[in-house]
Amino acid sequence: MTQPDAVNSGVQLSDAEKREIANLQALGRDLATQLYVCLKTASFYDPRNDNFRKQISKFLDLLNVATDHESHLAITDVDGYLFLNDQRLKIKLDGYLAAKYLQSSFENLAVAGIEFSLKTEFEELEKVFAYIVRSDIKVRNADNLNAYFNELGIRNIKFIPALTMDDGREDEDDETERTSAKKTFFQALSVVQQVMGGFAQQKKRNTNFFKAKRAIHGIIDEIIKNESYMLELTVLRNYDQYTYKHSVNVSVFAVALGIRLGLSKARLAELGFAALFHDFGKTRIPIDLLNKPERFNTLDWSKMHEHPVYGAKALAQAFPMDSHTARAMIVAFEHHKNVDGTGYPYINRTRQVNLYSRIVALCDFFDALTSGRVYSKNPTPIDEVITQMIKQAKVKFDPYLLKVLINIIGIYPVGSILLLDTGELALVVANNVNDIYRPDVRILADTMGKKEQTYVVQLAEYDKENEKYIRNISHLVDPDKYGIDISQYILES
Repeated sequence: MTQPDAVNSGVQLSDAEKREIANLQALGRDLATQLYVCLKTASFYDPRNDNFRKQISKFLDLLNVATDHESHLAITDVDGYLFLNDQRLKIKLDGYLAAKYLQSSFENLAVAGIEFSLKTEFEELEKVFAYIVRSDIKVRNADNLNAYFNELGIRNIKFIPALTMDDGREDEDDETERTSAKKTFFQALSVVQQVMGGFAQQKKRNTNFFKAKRAIHGIIDEIIKNESYMLELTVLRNYDQYTYKHSVNVSVFAVALGIRLGLSKARLAELGFAALFHDFGKTRIPIDLLNKPERFNTLDWSKMHEHPVYGAKALAQAFPMDSHTARAMIVAFEHHKNVDGTGYPYINRTRQVNLYSRIVALCDFFDALTSGRVYSKNPTPIDEVITQMIKQAKVKFDPYLLKVLINIIGIYPVGSILLLDTGELALVVANNVNDIYRPDVRILADTMGKKEQTYVVQLAEYDKENEKYIRNISHLVDPDKYGIDISQYILES
């Protein structure tokens, strides 16, 4: 096997080694996802259920393919990252919920991970998976679990001890600020999925109300700590979970805007909660319509225009009535109303649109256009979106709030790809509060091609001797035209 985590260490690899690592990465992601599916299925069904047994068979098939080249395979969590043996897995957006579930499961078991040998049998997987998802589990930590399963005759599955400070790690924070931001962001995404997905199926009072409140407090804390780290996560695209991802994005933008307005933490929590569930009415829109790949016709739009009313009613049904729920109901009802009184739903009286609704309407529009839609996977360029919004100030949007939003996202928002006058391609990673035209960027490529090791530079860096800036922006570019997967740099940084 290649050196541990060789791709991330800067070691020069041969083409054959790169192919080996790419294959291992793909296999590792598949194994992690299928392990997640097995555990989730085990939590719903008993071991005799056909669906549970079918998922175990799929996992065993993947295991058999993987062990053609390895005597064992270990899936472990190290400092917030999943590893397959000694190779850190590059988890993509659509696999993040699975990764977080596995990490949470390992934490609950007080282990670092789980190891499978090439001799692993179906019955062993069945017993282990069924046990570790039990809510009344009594045996924890690797030594106890291994002894327990050994008594049951299970020899080919082992639990890996949790790493401690004695393993050579420095006594430092468990996660970097960026890793902490990712964790908070995807926890919020998971909560939205649980709440909206659960209500769409059952139409009853939701048990995740307090979990949603905690998620919002996490978002507030992360934005206060480092706004840029949360903003960069909003540029990730996931059309399979568009409504959920969009909801979290809008909440992040709304909280960031609320902080700039000087709102108290209590009001930020209400605003963030309302933003998170502004599209709650879509739980009553047919899923086929929400995921329709073609552009909507008149009939489709007529149905979609009902979701604000649905949202206000559904929130009252889903959550206990308090200030968070009341604010969320107002925002769900009003977030498509314009500041001049137009928009929908139509009401036969004139009243000013609520402040929270005006904030969410602004953030909703911005994210919808810059993220793309299910039926249109080509996002509108950010500069065009900003220009369009400025033209609609005083009609559609509150001009003061729009100015604050532009100040947050900058002229070149975090996640934008720029072509520099040096011929380099750069990813915007942070705005420069002293000069919005010169953000901090990560250099991804130069005239020779993509760089193995990227690095961050400040476009405000000035060459005093020659009296000029070292790098200047030529223009924004479409990452798809250059084959750049922005999520790769954001999720792996």
